[in-house]
Amino acid sequence: MAYSNTVVSRAAFGDGSARGLYADVDRGRELKKVFTDFEELLGTEPVGELLPWLSWVDTFMGLERKVRRTFEALDSVLDKVIEDHRRLREERRRTGADDDDDVDHRDFVDVLLDVNEIDKDATIQLGTIEIKAIILDMFAAGTDTTTTAMEWAMAELLTHPSAMRRAQEELRAVVGVPSRVTEDHMDRLPYLKAVLKETLRLHPPIPLLVPREPPADAELQGYGIPARTRVVINAFAIGRDPAAWGQRAEEFVPERFLDSAVDYMGQHFELVPFGAGRRGCPAVAFAESAIEMAVASLLYHFDWEVSAAGGRGSQAGTASPPLDMSETHGLSVRLRYGLPLIAKMHFS
Repeated sequence: MAYSNTVVSRAAFGDGSARGLYADVDRGRELKKVFTDFEELLGTEPVGELLPWLSWVDTFMGLERKVRRTFEALDSVLDKVIEDHRRLREERRRTGADDDDDVDHRDFVDVLLDVNEIDKDATIQLGTIEIKAIILDMFAAGTDTTTTAMEWAMAELLTHPSAMRRAQEELRAVVGVPSRVTEDHMDRLPYLKAVLKETLRLHPPIPLLVPREPPADAELQGYGIPARTRVVINAFAIGRDPAAWGQRAEEFVPERFLDSAVDYMGQHFELVPFGAGRRGCPAVAFAESAIEMAVASLLYHFDWEVSAAGGRGSQAGTASPPLDMSETHGLSVRLRYGLPLIAKMHFS
């Protein structure tokens, strides 16, 4: 979670060391806590949403109070973020700093603030409320889901030692020893990419995609769908459908993607962990890069085994204790007991 939170934070808020916004330890702790609480609440289903006549249970259990307290804190933090950006931008204008000098300091908040300043007559104007809403969307969609995908990739590799060995051998052959993984290596790692595709096929971070509603009555494969009916896309079931994936649809087999053009960019509907069409995830490339770099670095630098706090057995036999692969449900579907691993440096 810390990794994905940091990646999204730097994209949205910039590099703290460059801006000086989050170099302050207390501000950093505040930011981390409020977004952690926010992500936990996103995965909480209020009783009143399912059974309105039992909404008093949410009040009794303190959920409403926690929601109100968390969102007040979140609103305050985001106000500070936006005001800090506006203040620094104004300082640069006042001192006559050249825009080219600031290119490395620009982040997503700067881009959103530019919308109003570049074209003041534009149809779309982004005020503070709109900017805060967009930032929240980034964190809701980009932190928990990225962490979940990374966890499942490592879990599947630990329970399939031959796949782990192949991925590590590919990485160390391409990157060289000792060195570090960079984005330039990614296009030469077909097996790693196959591992991540297979992980997202079996474990889409959000198994039930964002619901859709047809604006008018529609018919789909003989089924009548009235206007405004909520339609839920089950990406989990689609990814395990034997009609699309064969008799081994439930098994972790990265090799199925090595000679296949199927990907998750929205053109192949048998693999839709990020959705498809205009309502698909707009940050697929960002998520792909973040997950690939993290998993590649973990596999390259370390050898892994399951700690004594494991659970279920390995698929192909391993000296490590078994790993519990049971799930827990929230905003995303994660490993119930986390990922209790032991890392050993490969290059001494």
